[in-house]
Amino acid sequence: MSKQPSSRRSTKSNEALKAQVLWLKLQVFGQKSQKGKPTPDPELSAAEDGSEADSSTASSPDDSNAPKQKGKRGKKKGAKGHGRHSYDELETEEVIVDLPEGEKRCACCGKPYADFGTEDSQEIDLIFRVIRRI
Repeated sequence: MSKQPSSRRSTKSNEALKAQVLWLKLQVFGQKSQKGKPTPDPELSAAEDGSEADSSTASSPDDSNAPKQKGKRGKKKGAKGHGRHSYDELETEEVIVDLPEGEKRCACCGKPYADFGTEDSQEIDLIFRVIRRI
């Protein structure tokens, strides 16, 4: 007789554990709250039933209560991008950077570097000035 209460206890704890596992599975793999359910279209549901949709119950395209479809965020195809800005109106100063003759050779073998042309680039430096107007 002492085995029956312990077996009942074990089956109750087993059922409780199964319920807990089921709840945890639903928490992990169940439907997420961020995802909205698709709204049923009254015209489609009426067509599936075989009956015609009433014009008073069907939503019109001008209906303000109808959910609006949201498009994808970000840049759309075919839209003009930002592009680069032209800084032609700024004052320019041309600086030529050249290595000294001793540094134009390889440090290991001492052979001269091959000339590969120039590398042109632009750098914008901000210069702040204090102007006092009296």
